[in-house]
Amino acid sequence: MKNKKLVISSLIVAFILIIAAGIFITQGIKIEKKDNYVASSNTTDDNTSKKNKVIPHPKEWGDNKDKLSLKDNRTAYKIQVSFDEKNKKLFAYERVKFRNNYSTALKDVVFHLYPDSYNTAETRPSIGDTPKSLKRSEIGDIKINSVTYNGKKVKYSEDKQILKFKLDKELKPGEEAEVVIDFTLKIPLSQDRLGYYGDEYSITNWYPILSIYDEKQGLWDENPFHPVGESNYSDCSDYQVEILVPKGMVVVTTGVQQNKEKLEEMEKLTFQAENVRDFVFFMSEDYKVVSKDVNGVRVNSYYIKHESTAKRMLDLACKSLEFFSQTYGEYPYSEYDVVETPLSGGAMEYPTVTQMGYYNRMPETPNPKSLSFEDEAVVHETAHQWFYSIIGNNEFKDPILDESFTSYATARFFENEYGEYNKLAVKGSFLAYIYDYNPPIYRSTDQYSWNDFAVIVYKIGPIVLEDLRRKVGDEKFDDIFKTYYNKYKYKNASLEGFLDIVEEKGGSEVSEYIRKAFTSKDYSVEAMKLTDEEVKKILSN
Repeated sequence: MKNKKLVISSLIVAFILIIAAGIFITQGIKIEKKDNYVASSNTTDDNTSKKNKVIPHPKEWGDNKDKLSLKDNRTAYKIQVSFDEKNKKLFAYERVKFRNNYSTALKDVVFHLYPDSYNTAETRPSIGDTPKSLKRSEIGDIKINSVTYNGKKVKYSEDKQILKFKLDKELKPGEEAEVVIDFTLKIPLSQDRLGYYGDEYSITNWYPILSIYDEKQGLWDENPFHPVGESNYSDCSDYQVEILVPKGMVVVTTGVQQNKEKLEEMEKLTFQAENVRDFVFFMSEDYKVVSKDVNGVRVNSYYIKHESTAKRMLDLACKSLEFFSQTYGEYPYSEYDVVETPLSGGAMEYPTVTQMGYYNRMPETPNPKSLSFEDEAVVHETAHQWFYSIIGNNEFKDPILDESFTSYATARFFENEYGEYNKLAVKGSFLAYIYDYNPPIYRSTDQYSWNDFAVIVYKIGPIVLEDLRRKVGDEKFDDIFKTYYNKYKYKNASLEGFLDIVEEKGGSEVSEYIRKAFTSKDYSVEAMKLTDEEVKKILSN
C-alpha cells in the first residue's frame, strides 16, 4: 500500500518524501440491524431500462453441482455473483472446499468477513482521511443468508468481522469438507478500496474467506481488519469466479478470463486464478487498456481518460516486474493488471492486480528528476506481488515483512534504474534524512499509531535491510532473498523464518544483529545517515 496524503518534509532534504499512511477518525456510526437484502425487483424511479430489471440470484443461473477438486491440498473456491447495478449490491453463492492440513482435529470453522469493516467510520479501511460519520449510502456490509457444511445447514455467529460455526463431528487431519455460503454484499459509496464512485466499482476483500488455524495456540485467526496498516491474512487457494454483469461492462480481476456468455441482457464472465491469496475485481464501462508482454507475462494497464499516463504506468510496471523477477524470483502468474480506480489517497496491492487512484495527465516517459507519486506507487505495488502475494505473512502481526520489504525493493528498483543518488533510490528514500522514532521496529499493527507506522515500517524497517546488505555484500544479500522466495513461495513467512535464512547465508552473528535491529529498543540507525555531500548529490539529481 502507498499513501499519498501523509507527506513528511525535511529541513535538510529539499524534496518531499512520500510515505504510506492514513488517518482513521475514531468516531463512526454502528448499524445494529442489517437490512434484509433480497434480489432487486422492477421499480419506476429509474430512467433507464438497463438499471430497471430483475437481477437473478446465482442459484437461478449457476451450475452448483459440479464437484470441486483440491490441487496440492489447496482450498478451492467457486463463487457465483450477480451484480445489481441499480441497488449497488452483489448477490453471491460461494462454495469452499478445503482439507484439514493441520495436525490437529478441527472443532469449528472460521471465516473472515472483511466487508463488515465498512460498517463504521472508525473501522473503515481508508487510505487517508475518513469522515467522522457515514451516510447510509456510504455503509458497506455483508449479510450472510445461509451456511451449509457438508450439505447440512448450520447455526453460525457473526461478530467483529468473523463468521464462525461449531462442528458436530471433528474434522480430523487429512479429511475434506465443503462449506456453502449464500450472501449479499452492499457496496458502499466510497473512494476506498471497496466501493463505487460514479460509474466505477472496486470490489476488494468482499467475500467470506477461510481463516488460518494457529496450531500452537489451538485457535483460528480472528483478528478483524485493524485501523492501522493492513490485517489481511490468508493462504493461497484456487478460484473459479463467475460474474453476471450488464452487457458492455469491463471487468478486471485476479487471474484470467476463461469465458464470456450472454445471459438475457447481461453477460456471464468466468475467471480462474490458481495459487492466489485473494480474489478481487474492478468494473467500469469506460475502461480502455494498453498492454505489453514481458517474459511471457501479459501486463495490462486499464485507464479511463489519460492514455499517456496509462502507458507510463505500464512501462514502469513492466520494468519493475522484470527487475523483481531477476532479483527475487520469477513472477509465477500469466497476467498482471494495473487499473485506474477512484481510490483516494494512494494505491493498493492485490494478487495479480494493482489498484491505482485517478490519473492526471502525464507524459509517457517519466523524468528521473521529477518522478511522481504514481511512478513510485506503481513500482511499490508491483513489489507487493512478491512480498504479500507470492510470499505471504500475517500482516497484523508482521507488518515489516510486507511493507518494509516492499519499500526497500521499490527503492532498489529506482537505484538500479536511475542511479544510487536518485531521490527514490535507497539513499534518497531512507538515508538522506533519518526520522526520530521510538524502537522497537518489530510490532503488531495494534501497537502503532498511523504516524509511527508510516515512519517506522516504511522508512526505518528498510534501513535495517540496507544495514544487512552492507554487512553481507550485494551478492549474498540477493542470495538471502532468492532463498527466502524459494522457501516461502505460496506460503506464509515469519520473521524467524527470514532470520534463519540470514543465519544460513550470513552467519549467526549477522542474524543476531538483524534480530536485535528489528526487536531491540537499543538499535540506532544514525550511523547509516548520509553525509552532507551525499545529500547534495541527491538534491542535484
